[in-house]
Amino acid sequence: MSNLLITGDRATITFSEEVSFASINALVKQVDMLANYYHIFHVCIEIDSPGGELKSLQLFLSKLKTWRSLGVVIETRAMTSVASAAAIMLSMGDVGFRYVMPDARILYHKVRVNGQMTVTADKAKRMFEDLERVDTQVFEDFFKHFQPSLKCHYRLDKAFPSRAIELGGQVIKPVAGRSYEAFEKKVKTFLNSLFECDDYLSAQQAVDLKLVDHVYQY
Repeated sequence: MSNLLITGDRATITFSEEVSFASINALVKQVDMLANYYHIFHVCIEIDSPGGELKSLQLFLSKLKTWRSLGVVIETRAMTSVASAAAIMLSMGDVGFRYVMPDARILYHKVRVNGQMTVTADKAKRMFEDLERVDTQVFEDFFKHFQPSLKCHYRLDKAFPSRAIELGGQVIKPVAGRSYEAFEKKVKTFLNSLFECDDYLSAQQAVDLKLVDHVYQY
């Protein structure tokens, strides 16, 4: 069960478990209770999680739409290590309210298949196609949420990120486009490659890439 602290008109929930139906269902019930019964409309979710199930992540993303329609601000905060589905939860918090602690590390990656299975070639193909479809949908939802930050960035700087970033032993150089449409297309390809890179980001790197908004200041 996630820890809950209510201070005035705000609440903080500590989410420090794997992303599973049980943990996300408990989190969803807490936010629903805060909004519907206590009329608290600013909820901070402190995240320290290795990630987990894609379907459970989708449940969280679906509930985000409901909370936003009620006027609930979902603030997210990366505490120490946030990875996989939990990293998506972090970045899908309300723009302007996504924080990362100075020493935290964040990992984004594509869907993984864990464990050993014995399947036919035909079933393996269908499983791959299903995973690819869901993976694409999650990334599209992620990028749609990311677009307002990107548009603001483009008005100030036509290159993304604003400076080169060293990641996984490689230096990632900024991309640019003559029009916003060309710029957005290149950034989308860039972020897709980042997800495939499967390497941890520092707090400042996550901010530079607009995946979060602020390094948290004590």
